[in-house]
Amino acid sequence: MDYSNGKVAGALIFVAVTQFVLGVIVSEALYSGYSISGNYLSDLGVGSSPIIFNSSVFLMGLLLIIGAYFLHRAFDFTMLTLTFVLMAIGAMGVGIFTKSAAHNIIVMV
Repeated sequence: MDYSNGKVAGALIFVAVTQFVLGVIVSEALYSGYSISGNYLSDLGVGSSPIIFNSSVFLMGLLLIIGAYFLHRAFDFTMLTLTFVLMAIGAMGVGIFTKSAAHNIIVMV
């Protein structure tokens, strides 16, 4: 089967965001005492289930970069591609540098 670049990009972006939302829901369920109104979302990255949240947000970034490639091939809109790639790199950074690690790096500087 031959899929268009736009359909592949859409599928990758959909899977990226869906798996991230499910990862957040599972992390919230496993985080004892987590409150949506009382805690930051990044608290899930250092709570009782950091592997789920961090890997989910990293995977979202990775899938968004791949999706941005196919999006660029489909529409050749450089600004949109650049926006997706920067957002994806930021998401991968959130998965790599957790809340506590980022604070420790800032304190050392």
